[in-house]
Amino acid sequence: MLYRFILHVFTLLFFFAYFNSYAENNLYLRNDITFSPNGKFIAFVDNNGNVKIWNIKSGKLIRILANSMTETYYIDFSPNGKYLATIDNENRITVWRFGRFKPIKIFKDSGKSIILLKFLNNNKYILTANLDGTIRLWDVIKGRLKKVVKVKFPNILTIIPNKKRYFQVAILDRNGTVRVWDIKHNRLIRAIEIKSGKITAIDFHPKGKVLATAVSDGSIILWQIYTGVLIKTIKTGNTRGKEILNIKYSPSGKYMAVINKAGKVQIWRIHTKKLVRNISEKNSKIYSVNYSSDGKKLAVRSSNGKVKIWLLKSNKIIRILK
Repeated sequence: MLYRFILHVFTLLFFFAYFNSYAENNLYLRNDITFSPNGKFIAFVDNNGNVKIWNIKSGKLIRILANSMTETYYIDFSPNGKYLATIDNENRITVWRFGRFKPIKIFKDSGKSIILLKFLNNNKYILTANLDGTIRLWDVIKGRLKKVVKVKFPNILTIIPNKKRYFQVAILDRNGTVRVWDIKHNRLIRAIEIKSGKITAIDFHPKGKVLATAVSDGSIILWQIYTGVLIKTIKTGNTRGKEILNIKYSPSGKYMAVINKAGKVQIWRIHTKKLVRNISEKNSKIYSVNYSSDGKKLAVRSSNGKVKIWLLKSNKIIRILK
């Protein structure tokens, strides 16, 4: 009887640790902060799941998109800046006309939790992906589902789109394997595994030909996608409790923002492999970062709910928002 009780307790502790770890990783991987394409506005999800939109120059809050029954998880501006898309915890995708802030289209995703929301370059389509590996292409203009692709890989952690080739995605599973997938033809382009450690985060270079992978041993490895050739390895020193949980290329592709498990941000110059900046919050963890489209500003969102906008050239904070 005692044996069964102890086994039951250990089972509960295991699942608690697993889901707690997944929940924490999911916070780092959410796209919950974004600049407008012209760099004048910033939208982010606050700690209550509401979307707040601020004018950066004036520091004024111009709109709160709130729903007392749901929480927003992912947001994205269309490339032309006319629309803002949001996804809530009921898998409802809402497309808002920016400025008027009225929904023009609402889609309902029937799959498991959505882990990707991205407008495509033509402003006409939205790409979403679910934890079960279902990828959907939504036609914003016609208001309908255009394409469904099912990729059957177990334990998917995140899916990200190629910034240059939007019908190409990278799929990272919890075992540390990443697969680059062509969703137009539903075929595998490249699979990457690291023998020295587990892949923990991924990002495509802005030009679309290179994939960056963060590894549990603290290194960032850059790969040529089509040939599979290793281009560069950057040793960041993020090991033993400081493992990398997310990486983000700057729009120029020259720099990379790295978030580690300690909730701190490092900015690396890729060509020289040099650390150029550290960003941290006192008594708080940094969960999200995003660059402005010109790469001059970096938005940093912390667990205390604050968003700080850094002017990178002068290393100054120009706005603190909440």
